[in-house]
Amino acid sequence: MPDTDIRTETRQYVFLRAGRVPFWRVAVVVVAAIAVALALAILVSGLFLILLPVIVAGAVAARFLGRRVPSPRTDVIEAEYEVIEEKRSGEKPAPPSNDPARAS
Repeated sequence: MPDTDIRTETRQYVFLRAGRVPFWRVAVVVVAAIAVALALAILVSGLFLILLPVIVAGAVAARFLGRRVPSPRTDVIEAEYEVIEEKRSGEKPAPPSNDPARAS
């Protein structure tokens, strides 16, 4: 049998004792929790009321004052382009194209 006293074993669990919590302590904790929740609700609603008009005004400004997509230019002639590479030493030149549009 171990050589320990019953009093030393109960001291280890002094923080785990189940006892009755006084009413005033419960009331203080409840009031503090309600105060924190109310403060957060006021903060969030204030931010919402401030930011909502700013967001709506920004959306309206972007809609009416934003950059428009430019219309396609009509003075541009569309064509197909081909990249011509320089002949490297030791390579054969590429055969000429038989495209009739390039016969100019």
